[in-house]
Amino acid sequence: MIIKTLNTVNGKIIVSFEEPSSNEQKRSYEKRIINNLFCSLNIQQSDVQYGEKGNPELLISPFNISISHSKGWFAVYIGNSAIGIDIQEQKSNISTGKSFFLNKHEIQWSTDIDLHLIWSAKEVIYKILKGDIEDVMINLIVLEIDHRNHKIKAQYFDSNFDLFFDVFDSVVLVYN
Repeated sequence: MIIKTLNTVNGKIIVSFEEPSSNEQKRSYEKRIINNLFCSLNIQQSDVQYGEKGNPELLISPFNISISHSKGWFAVYIGNSAIGIDIQEQKSNISTGKSFFLNKHEIQWSTDIDLHLIWSAKEVIYKILKGDIEDVMINLIVLEIDHRNHKIKAQYFDSNFDLFFDVFDSVVLVYN
């Protein structure tokens, strides 16, 4: 079921939630939901191929695509520039793994909700750069999270990224 549709400056996002049926295999379930979202965006499965790092690519010019899913939540983003999206169900134990993705700057100011936003922001930038990224923990820095305006500022070497986020139900959605 489609939960949310967002029109952004870079394109369109559709967010869906659906649990798998009891006898459905995980991969079949994921493909089914993603294909349903493609149909909602007038995209055929044959219009999508996957790059060498597993990133989805649209064969329909000039559009780009980004896909994310987490425990029944799905997000598909199409746009006409380099885009990225990440949806994550919030985890109560995320702080136990923060040493794997936070750098010394981020550790100083991050709260539990910030940990989810930082993780997702790094995922989004990884997708924007199509996986061509060195050491996400050290070289990719989330500089600021503006909770009032739902914005995230990040930097990867000399490139600055302005991202947006939404927190609803039990999930965090981050996109550019």
